[in-house]
Parts: sequence; C-alpha cells; structure tokens
Amino acid sequence: MSMPIRSGPLSRSRTRIMQELSNLRGRISRSEHAATTGLANERISDAPAVWTAVHRLGEQLDDQSTWESNAKKAVELLSASDSALNEGTRIMREARALALRMSTGTMSDEDRMQAAGDVRGMFDGLLKEANTESAGRYIFAGTAYDSRPFDPTGVYSGSSDVPGTLLSASDEVTIGADGSATFGASLQALSDLAAALDTGDGAAVQATLTSIDDGMNGLIRQRVDLGAQHRAALDTLELTETMRVNLQTAIDAKLAADPIETFQSLAELRSTYEATVAVTASSQSMKGLMDRI
Repeated sequence: MSMPIRSGPLSRSRTRIMQELSNLRGRISRSEHAATTGLANERISDAPAVWTAVHRLGEQLDDQSTWESNAKKAVELLSASDSALNEGTRIMREARALALRMSTGTMSDEDRMQAAGDVRGMFDGLLKEANTESAGRYIFAGTAYDSRPFDPTGVYSGSSDVPGTLLSASDEVTIGADGSATFGASLQALSDLAAALDTGDGAAVQATLTSIDDGMNGLIRQRVDLGAQHRAALDTLELTETMRVNLQTAIDAKLAADPIETFQSLAELRSTYEATVAVTASSQSMKGLMDRI
C-alpha cells in the first residue's frame, strides 16, 4: 500500500511558490495603482528615503507660504501708505501755493481771512490721510495700529515704535510708520497757516512757508523710505510665488511614477506571475502523480 507524501521537497517548493505568487500579486496591485494614479510612493514604507526628502521639501514649502502671506500683507499696507503720502504731499503743495499768493501785497486782509477756511479744509483732508486704515490696521499709528492715531484736532495718540513683518528667516520690512513723525510737522504747518491767515497779516503768512516746506519734505522722505520697503515686498512676493511652484513641482516629482517604467515593470510582473502560475500547476500535477505512486 503506497503512503501519500505529506511533507517533502515538493511540498516545501509549492509553499515557496505560493508565497512568491502572493508577493507578485501585491507588487502587481501596487504597479497597477501607480499606472492609474501616476503616484509611485504614496506610503512611507514604499520609499523611506524619498519621503524624507519630501518632508524636507514640505517644510520649505510651508516656509515659502508664510513668507508669501507676509509679503502680500506688506504690499497691501504699503500700497495704502504710498497713496496716503502721495495725497498728503499734494495737499501740502496746494497749501504752499496758497500761502505764496496770500503773502503778496495784492491780497487784502479780507482775502487772507477768507482763505483760512480753505486751509482748514486742507487740514481735515491731511488728517484723513494720516488716519488711513488698510486691512484693519491704521498704518500711521506705529505699533498701536488698532486705534485711530489722530484726533480731530491733530493730536497724536499712536506709538513711536514701527511695526514690521518677516519676508524670510532674516529679512524684515516696515509695514507702518510713526504718524507723529510723518504727519505731525505738516499738520502743524497747516494749523499755523490758518492762524496766520486769520490775522490778515501777509508777513505772518509768508513766515509759515518754511514750516510748510519742512512738513512736505517730511512726507516725501517717508514716501521714499516706505517705497523701498514696498519694492522689497513686491520682489519677495514674486520670488516666493516662484519658489512655491518649484517646490510643489519637486514634491510631485518625488512621488510621481515614471509612466514608461511603470508599464514596463507591470508587464514584467504579469509575465513573471503567469510563469509562476504555470510552474505551480506543473508542481501540483507532479504532486498528484507522486501521491498515486
């Protein structure tokens, strides 16, 4: 009576083949997924070294997103400050032209006293610019940007400290100004001009020209200074947008599967799988023959 072979070389070989088939099915499934999605490394276990690089690129991408957000905020605030300073300079030029006219002997005392009302209108216009608000912040309040810096009479209650924001780990730009240092001289010059016109005295009006010039020049200097900060923020915004795209492209490239390589690998795996199945079938036939011996 023949005894069936329960455990031997053929049985162990069949076990190894079945394990190999299982491994091949897993690899084929992953390759089919990569061919469908275009992603080769969706899990850390797929390629630890690749995911380490992806993690580092992701940290850089987060940094660039922060710098980009800061740059956008800076551009918005500094654009508003430039507009306010430009209008303030225009008002001061208008005031200077009026002071020159009213200081001549062709103007009467009554003309000068009437012109005082125009200058007070200029004062209100300049005060409005000094209280410019953008993105929920008063730009010329220093670091006390949550509150209106000037009261209706031109008294300043803001801070002398200047706010800033980071555009990189080491680069910072100013995104506001000390309103007193920026507008204080101009507001005082307009107040003095209005008071001089009230007297009807041409000489008193002429004496205000120097303070008008000083105030106007202060606005111009501040506009130049903040304009440089504005340019830096614009440059950073352009750079960070480019860097963000490049970093995302690099991350996608790390995770992406090469289509030609993927389909070639898939074809090879399927071929190997079919060959292994054939070997398994042959092994099973051999086992059946041995069982009958």
